[in-house]
Amino acid sequence: MKESQRLILSILANSGETLLASEDPGDRHMVGEMITYLNESDVSFTPEAIGVAGEFFYGLGDEERMEFCLNAADSGFGRENRFGAYRSIYRGLLHYSESPQHYEQQLHNAVFYLKEHGEPLPYLKQDDRKFMEQVRQRGEGSRQALIVRTQGGFSVIAAGDGRQLPWRTRKGRELFAYLLELEGEPVERSRLIEVLWQEEIPDNAVAMLHNMIYNMRKELSAYCLDKTVVYEKRHYRLNMDNLASDSVQVHRMMELVRKGDITALKAEADYFSQYNGRYLRDIDSPWADACGDAADEAFADGCRLLAEDAVNEGRLEDAVVYYGNILTVSPYEESAAAALLGLYGRQRKWKQLKDCYQNFSELLKEDLGFEPGEEVQRAYRKYSRG
Repeated sequence: MKESQRLILSILANSGETLLASEDPGDRHMVGEMITYLNESDVSFTPEAIGVAGEFFYGLGDEERMEFCLNAADSGFGRENRFGAYRSIYRGLLHYSESPQHYEQQLHNAVFYLKEHGEPLPYLKQDDRKFMEQVRQRGEGSRQALIVRTQGGFSVIAAGDGRQLPWRTRKGRELFAYLLELEGEPVERSRLIEVLWQEEIPDNAVAMLHNMIYNMRKELSAYCLDKTVVYEKRHYRLNMDNLASDSVQVHRMMELVRKGDITALKAEADYFSQYNGRYLRDIDSPWADACGDAADEAFADGCRLLAEDAVNEGRLEDAVVYYGNILTVSPYEESAAAALLGLYGRQRKWKQLKDCYQNFSELLKEDLGFEPGEEVQRAYRKYSRG
């Protein structure tokens, strides 16, 4: 390669973007002259230089050559890089009308990458600069909340469009769930690694954590919610102001049960009248299993307190619901089964009495190989007519 060619290639790579952004049309013309000269000289472009060429062809409205150059620049780096983000921005601008929601999310994601890595926006025509600013303002003005469901199945949904957020890995999903369980309290990196990556080599675990946090924030950037995951003072936390989660109610009910506050529990009777599914059921991890067990135990204890209160007040139908819910959570609990049999008997509901006893007996026999204990048999004999 001649020295002059090497010099022009260096100028294109290092100063091409500045020349493209110049208000002087002659500067952009100079970029085109350099690209033409290098092409005619059959000089191999560096990734940086061919990336600038892609920006130049965008300015000309030549999508085909823009795509070719930016693809070449992107592949030249072999990892996520600014030219890949530039390609996403140009695609979003060129095809926005075909699918506004999809391409607006793509624009937010690309801008997020550039911002995170301290990279500038690509060269943009005046109208596109105005449009990008409108996209930014629209996103800031319509910041969407996230709806998080933790009972019966874990999901995170954008309130505005009802779209469920995807997760690149199961661990990324688990990480979000664990931060949610802390209810906005900060947690050290070492604690996250201890809980989520016990068997990993420390350096690998740190890298995976950083990647997952980054990918999580990037996904949320499509809704202008990348600040939902906060890192400060060497701690991570969730900004709960951006979330609406049923986990808040789960924790509140657990606290009321712990206190045994029957008056407060009666005010929250709807929560205990129907079991909404195991807490964090499909987060496959020991810590999530422990949380699910604790929530189920509190739900059963709350139902027991409300059932006893209902019996004392003569509200037998309500008591039947609560004891039935205990058996939903803890299907082998004989005290709840005996209480339910007694309630059916007192109401002279013989069919329900017989069905309840048979179903409970068959469950114990099939699952555990046991017959019902004396408490259950005594309750059944007391009210059975035969």
